[in-house]
Amino acid sequence: MTNFSLSSALKALSAFSLAVFIAGCNGGDGSAQLAESRAAYARRDLRTAEKQAVKAVKCNPRNVDALVQLARVDIDLGRIPDARKTIAKALELEPDASDVVLTAAEAAYHGRDYAFAMLQYRRLAEDAAQTPEVRSQAYAGIGVVQMSVQEFDIARIALFRAIRLNRRNPAAWYHLGLLYRDGFDRYYEASREAFNFYVRLEQTADIHMQKVQRSYIPDLNETINRKAASRPGVADRNSEKAAALIAEAEGLQKKGQLTKARKKYEDALAADPLSHKAALGLAVIIPKVEKTPAGAKKQLDAYRTACALQPTSTSTLMTTANLAFRLGFHAVAQDYYSRALATDPTDLAALDGIVKSCRKVGKGNIADAYQAYRDELVAKRK
Repeated sequence: MTNFSLSSALKALSAFSLAVFIAGCNGGDGSAQLAESRAAYARRDLRTAEKQAVKAVKCNPRNVDALVQLARVDIDLGRIPDARKTIAKALELEPDASDVVLTAAEAAYHGRDYAFAMLQYRRLAEDAAQTPEVRSQAYAGIGVVQMSVQEFDIARIALFRAIRLNRRNPAAWYHLGLLYRDGFDRYYEASREAFNFYVRLEQTADIHMQKVQRSYIPDLNETINRKAASRPGVADRNSEKAAALIAEAEGLQKKGQLTKARKKYEDALAADPLSHKAALGLAVIIPKVEKTPAGAKKQLDAYRTACALQPTSTSTLMTTANLAFRLGFHAVAQDYYSRALATDPTDLAALDGIVKSCRKVGKGNIADAYQAYRDELVAKRK
């Protein structure tokens, strides 16, 4: 009886050892396999990363780190249903762990379950107990979801929040670059700036980095240059003549000869259609010599030209927006307030402008969102 029991026990132990060997655990807890998976993932060897992550989970099905790793690999391999099943197990085990929640949200996003993704991202984003880095990641995720449903202003606010919490969050800058390129109307310079931030911050030379460096930024540079070259008269521009005419205009202004000064600014802009200084000088002097509604409209046109020539000048954008709003062109005002905000996401005057102009054009929900963001900025400054 004793010999039979010992024999049975040895057979059972042999079977267990074989199962462990097959699983690749070698008697361990899967930590070695998890480490191998992470190393393979870092060098973008996703097949090896997957194989080792599967082994790690088999070794210990309750290892949350292994479950998260397997889910992340599945996401990158495009196996979204598998990723969601795996991360759901991790959520059951550790429902409040930030890496679990972020991965669950990302898997849901790729599965187009935007409601669940938003729920998980907001859990972290709005939790003051989380680190700024985690909250920044969550807000960036919210921005991505909002971009997917074409809520571009709401997405921008989320990305602004992400960057305020962690200016070194490359994902936030990357998606802000995409948003300004594809979601807003020709915010090419703002898009390029965001992508440049991304390139400086991102430490992984993945496919996103390659696209930004080899395609996105060069394409934006070409678009910006082509836009400038397409202005009428650029082929025959004479910057030296324009500079001389501007100097004459400034001299005439000092003497009070405003009509003649205006003509000089007009001639300067004709000589060099890319002269921001000429366009700005013309915009300033027009209402001094033509104090009529028609003159105000001409002034607005001159300011809009100045904005087109220097799209990153916050002051010019704000002056243009304020004038448009005063003249009752509220949609135009909204556009320029928005562009001013792209040059400085913390400009309270630009936020005030975009809030009031959004309300004028019937975009109350967007106005409310910008107002909430503005209130946050003010609260943090106190």
